[in-house]
Amino acid sequence: MRNWILILLCGWLVVGCSNQWREGEPDRTPEEVVQFLGELQSTQGSGFTGGDLSAALKNQESATIYFADAPSNVALVPNLLAFKGGFGWMGAGAEQFDYFNTKEARVFFLDNWETGEAGLIIGINQGSGYSYYAFSGTTAMDGDEYVATLTGGSGTIEVRSFDTEDGGLSDVVQLQIWVNDGGAMKYAGKISTLIGYY
Repeated sequence: MRNWILILLCGWLVVGCSNQWREGEPDRTPEEVVQFLGELQSTQGSGFTGGDLSAALKNQESATIYFADAPSNVALVPNLLAFKGGFGWMGAGAEQFDYFNTKEARVFFLDNWETGEAGLIIGINQGSGYSYYAFSGTTAMDGDEYVATLTGGSGTIEVRSFDTEDGGLSDVVQLQIWVNDGGAMKYAGKISTLIGYY
């Protein structure tokens, strides 16, 4: 009898640990997230790639807006933006940011599963307003992994996630950031938790 209990327990652990599950409680309402996108557009002007991207994607029915800000119930800044080698990969001026001088952060990831378009917008506030960095491009599934190849900032990045279901991203995701380092893609860190708003 003891052997059967041990076998069942081991089987349960294998099955239970084989599926990835991520949870997060939204700290913001969908209206607030759309308002933040509107602020981003008005602050940066229409020539800002992120503003153009958010305007193009936010009102499309097949687009999902993933969002998180820090500090919040979701994460603190170093937890939300868990980058290994700093912020420099985001573009000009981003190398000045670090976890000690960053008071707030916002992350938008816009994914249109129908057209295969995506965009990443990261906002950093050191106390005098947000500076935004934007990337846009296309998406694909590589087996069970979601991969978005985006350009902007200081070049090409890949945004990867195994938080997928039914051929697309799940409702709550973690995004890995890979940057181009001399022709090879190198892991730069992750955005720990983003919540999908429809």
